[in-house]
Amino acid sequence: PVMALTRDVDDASCCLSKALSCPVGSVLVGSKAVISAAGRWRKMVGGGMRPAGSLAAGAERLGVRSPSLYSHVDGLPGLRRALAHACTVEFGEVLRDAVLGRSDEDAVRSFSHAYRSWATTFPGRYDLTLTPIDPDDAERRDGARLALGAIQAVIRGFGLEDAEAVKAGRSLRAAMDGFTRLENLDVMGRGDHDAEFGFLVDLLVDGIRSAAGIPATS
Repeated sequence: PVMALTRDVDDASCCLSKALSCPVGSVLVGSKAVISAAGRWRKMVGGGMRPAGSLAAGAERLGVRSPSLYSHVDGLPGLRRALAHACTVEFGEVLRDAVLGRSDEDAVRSFSHAYRSWATTFPGRYDLTLTPIDPDDAERRDGARLALGAIQAVIRGFGLEDAEAVKAGRSLRAAMDGFTRLENLDVMGRGDHDAEFGFLVDLLVDGIRSAAGIPATS
């Protein structure tokens, strides 16, 4: 359904010549600012021109070769990889900001709520962050370190190190991923999911504190 395909985007276009076999044309939906800008560009490049002419005119104004409009990514795999990297960086920045200046229980709670909020608000983007990373893709590995750094910052606040820190960090991430994934799939069933998530976070806080030898919260 169109609603499912566009739930994670602010603007969308439908190519009528491909989808509905019309000679030419597209439908654009979005904010007033986007529609207004699109109208200006349509006039600048010639609204009555065929698509190839419009693309060529736009490319000339932007100072790029026409083929570059199609070859700036390495096909569909390249586009998916670029989207995965962008979403991973965005998610990592959200998590980083959530734990900045926080420690112990406060850091766990802030991290957890930021994780859940972003992953359930942008389920499509969240799925892209889980795209496997090629070992030779240094840029994607660097992007993934943002989220990893946030997790490490949370765990460091409890004084855990080495293998214990790794286990605690992976447990935190696995719990967040599992809960948000079930929510996104709408298979949680009836109940107060906010309260259930709060209970899960309480368990995580107590579990990490216990692993660090710190008395559990009451």
